[in-house]
Amino acid sequence: MLVNIMRKTIRVSLYSLVGVLGISVATRYGFHALKESARTAVSNEVALLQAEVDVFKNREVAQAKKLEELKQIELHIVKSMLLTKARLTEVQKATIVSTLSTIAVSEFSNFEQRELWIAVIAQESKFNPKAESPAGALGIGQVMPTSADWYGEQCGITDITKQDLYDIRINAMISACIFNALLVKTNGSPSLALVSYNAGEFSKDVKNIDKMVNINTESANYVAKITRFLEKTRSVNILTK
Repeated sequence: MLVNIMRKTIRVSLYSLVGVLGISVATRYGFHALKESARTAVSNEVALLQAEVDVFKNREVAQAKKLEELKQIELHIVKSMLLTKARLTEVQKATIVSTLSTIAVSEFSNFEQRELWIAVIAQESKFNPKAESPAGALGIGQVMPTSADWYGEQCGITDITKQDLYDIRINAMISACIFNALLVKTNGSPSLALVSYNAGEFSKDVKNIDKMVNINTESANYVAKITRFLEKTRSVNILTK
């Protein structure tokens, strides 16, 4: 079908060109020059059409890839919810799966980083949007208000209130932004990024783990819990359509 459209377009372009050039051009340059001009115009038209086809194909490939990535991380989130026995309504589950998967694909460059971030969410709040910690961390990503203010500006989210941190999308966006920034800062080290997220990026635990000395038990346990959780999610089999 696409080939036929291209042929018709080329044919119309050729006829139009001949009409525009007219008899005067044929008289001045001769029929050979007219034919060469027409051939050049047609070649240019073909090149333009091919470029449009390539753009369309590339867009389709990109969309298909994104859909596949979304399905992959959605499945991981569902598995994680099952393991944490998240106390959520079906509507809440659907909203969280959709929101987290979209943010994960947008914020992180590969599946390993996405599943690690989801494991953090599972460990921190068990996917509870209203979760609060004794230290003052709030929401699904257990974000500290002070961190939300600073990272919010980096992520393009300003004027964040305490109530905003109970919003699934806002909290998850800030959480993902923080964790991605920590991965970059630690040169992609999962352990350092995890400890930085849990204890604070300026915590001495981060430096100790980096040097492999005097590792805090809580920090070591946190990394171990996340690691075990990821192993469990990978072993869970659920039916998918």
